[in-house]
Amino acid sequence: MATNTAVPPTATPSFCPGNLVQNASFEILSGINSINDPIPTIWVVESGEAGATTAFHPPDGVRVGYVWGIGAGQTGLWSQQVAAVAGHVYAMTFYSGTHDPSVHPTIEIRFYTSSNVEIGLPAIHTITTDIDITGAVGGPYALSATAPAGVAYLKVIFRDPSTTRAGAKGDSVCLTTSIATPTRTVTITATPTATATPTPTPTHKSFAAHHVDSLGQQFCTLSQVGWGSGVANGPAGFITRDPAILPVTIGGAGRSTTLGTVAALSAYLPARGLPQVLLAGDRNFAAAGDVTDDGGGTLSGETVALTLALYLSDSGGGFDGLSAFVLPARGFCTQALTAGPDGIIGTADDDIDSSSAIAGPWTLPAAVAATSTTVEAVVNLANESLQGMVTGVSASDVNAGVAAINQAFDNCQRIVACQ
Repeated sequence: MATNTAVPPTATPSFCPGNLVQNASFEILSGINSINDPIPTIWVVESGEAGATTAFHPPDGVRVGYVWGIGAGQTGLWSQQVAAVAGHVYAMTFYSGTHDPSVHPTIEIRFYTSSNVEIGLPAIHTITTDIDITGAVGGPYALSATAPAGVAYLKVIFRDPSTTRAGAKGDSVCLTTSIATPTRTVTITATPTATATPTPTPTHKSFAAHHVDSLGQQFCTLSQVGWGSGVANGPAGFITRDPAILPVTIGGAGRSTTLGTVAALSAYLPARGLPQVLLAGDRNFAAAGDVTDDGGGTLSGETVALTLALYLSDSGGGFDGLSAFVLPARGFCTQALTAGPDGIIGTADDDIDSSSAIAGPWTLPAAVAATSTTVEAVVNLANESLQGMVTGVSASDVNAGVAAINQAFDNCQRIVACQ
């Protein structure tokens, strides 16, 4: 099941203990390319040209790696091969960006037999971050895939289909594995652990939602950056349209953080650092100057972002039904919406933005999917994890699951058929 290198040993990057990918942050270099950028070792250039740059704010180390197409018959493709075991789930997080999202560069996981024949379902991430606009790679993003019977190895692939140096760029590639059905002990509550009570109070739907064909369903989330910026609190922003979604609380009694105002939210997001348990205590940030580190790292920020999206959906400020949405077991793909005649994104007259790329397939890490089938259940799991009440599911996996939902419906997207 899918979600959308034999090499000499090198030190495991501190950002990803047990990483199966070598030179995952592109810091080990040898030689230079045509523009005098150094070339990362271990990654195999199959077509085009590779390099590493200090630009675009590398999230780990000092370089971002890339491959790009350089001419006719020389589209960009590089890869790293990793031995794979049938039935194991391979989860990967990473950052990505490109100079031209319109050519649809990708980062992929693909499986192969010992005869080098591709088998099973690939996991494919379409790069949408335009680094010439943002100045930085986007992410972290997540892919997950289950190795099929007959597998010998997988490839992590960066692909630029252009011949004009659009580039498939990335950093902090973290690939880990687990057995598809691990034993877990997880405490999940039927109601959110967050103590915020926005007015009107969101009415969360039952976990017993019936699974229906997800094609055509549409929801609105925002990234951490989006919720902390004018995208959320500008003239047509979600908070401006529905201010009652604040305050927002994550965690639970004894280990919680509450953000009561736009100013506090903007100062808090985006949250940085490894996903971990919140520091002890119940924090209430009412102003930007109140905000301090709460210890939860990126899991804090991603949970705030998705909780706000649930509040927005449940209170009528966005598309209804996000809480009870049953996440498709085999993953799903999404495409951006554009505002309809009313000029407001997230309303009934929105339509597909045909100029946007289809993204996905989006899936949850296997350990998260085994316990949390709805979006509300994933938020509950995140709050339990922030309180240190979850065993058998890592905080990193929980963070990847929450982040995947935030990314899948970022700024309002519709579920479409995967390419």
